[in-house]
Amino acid sequence: MEQKEEMSDKFLKKLEDNPFVYHYTSVDTLFAILEGYRQIKCLGLPFRAHCIYNVNDPREMELGFETVKKFLPHFEAAHPQNLHLSEVYENACNEKKCIEKYNKKPLDGLIDMGRVPYTISFSCKRDFLPMWSMYGNNNKKGVCLKFNLCNLIEHTSHSQLCFVYYDGDKDNLIETYLFPLIYGFGVSDLNKPMSIDDKIEELSSLCEWVSPFIKTRDWAYEQEFRFVYSKHYSPLSLDMDKDLLYEYVIHGYEKQRIIDYIPLPIPANSLDEIIIGPLADYKTIKHILRNELEECLLNKVEITPSSIQIRC
Repeated sequence: MEQKEEMSDKFLKKLEDNPFVYHYTSVDTLFAILEGYRQIKCLGLPFRAHCIYNVNDPREMELGFETVKKFLPHFEAAHPQNLHLSEVYENACNEKKCIEKYNKKPLDGLIDMGRVPYTISFSCKRDFLPMWSMYGNNNKKGVCLKFNLCNLIEHTSHSQLCFVYYDGDKDNLIETYLFPLIYGFGVSDLNKPMSIDDKIEELSSLCEWVSPFIKTRDWAYEQEFRFVYSKHYSPLSLDMDKDLLYEYVIHGYEKQRIIDYIPLPIPANSLDEIIIGPLADYKTIKHILRNELEECLLNKVEITPSSIQIRC
């Protein structure tokens, strides 16, 4: 598996220790995903990817910038092609310009041309009570979808997939894995000297790619793994998403309203098992779900009950 072999040792080790990831959701959402898959099988299972501005940790983007600032100088010192992006931090005005370019939630919900990250969240914890309580819907009556991480990576750009780094973690996948993948990506000519404006632009872009994979330690219990897609917002996107986007003209500049979520396909062959919530009607849901899976030609997917016992 070429992509797997290209990954850094630390990421590969975590992958071997965690060969599966899990997504907790409602039964209704699962049926909607399967219905969507029946209509567009070649594209995969359509999952909702939520805008990074609407996630459960409002400090994610701010923490992302702080973390890049903390690790980047050490990474650049050891990198064979040093772009000297850390020079931006040496001047308060330049750092402010970088922050202004870096994606921050607009108060009016409108955005100029640029990228906004959208995420699908998984957990490395199987059949885990806190996850059932928070994401299992209707008091632990939802489902937990088990995915084969190797199959997920094989059919997805691996630069969009990573374990979440929690502030203070010993395993620094930001510096050892994400930086090498993203650093300098988009710099067309490394032999040409970069102006400070070029460095501000490049550093802002680096932060945008890395930040969705960074969270505070308050959420470490989730052991999250993320699929991140950066949607480009530009006048051209109006032609592609006319039913979803609205055009605004403010001070002569075109702005667009940020979409709360967008559909992203997950490879169907990566779905390995569906675990029914501890307080759900296992027999009824299993019967309906088995028929749904057969219609989707996903007969190999196991359906199992939660092992958690809760007295009502």
